[in-house]
Amino acid sequence: MKALPIVALLLVTLLPPALGLAQSYQPDPAQTRALAYFKGDDEPSVRDAIWASESVFRVGMINDGTDRSGFARYVCQVLNSDFSIRGVEVQVIDIAILARDGRWERIGRARCD
Repeated sequence: MKALPIVALLLVTLLPPALGLAQSYQPDPAQTRALAYFKGDDEPSVRDAIWASESVFRVGMINDGTDRSGFARYVCQVLNSDFSIRGVEVQVIDIAILARDGRWERIGRARCD
């Protein structure tokens, strides 16, 4: 069910670095566990996720026209309580725009302190 967005994110991360979309950051073990959680079946509204850098976690969702900052705050709570991750920014990305145009269109954001 999440296959199409995952393929889209994979394709985007494999684009040439000149486009500014190449994935070069390697998550630490806690970040890797958090990534697996959000990419798994525990969060069905999340279509895909990626650590863009040490301090930026992006989750892809379908844009329903609402501000997804509340969901980003929820992601912060999970990162903090379940994975002891703090001091990062969560960006909720419109997965359809990413898949279609390769643009990281932010539809929500929260700072995890």
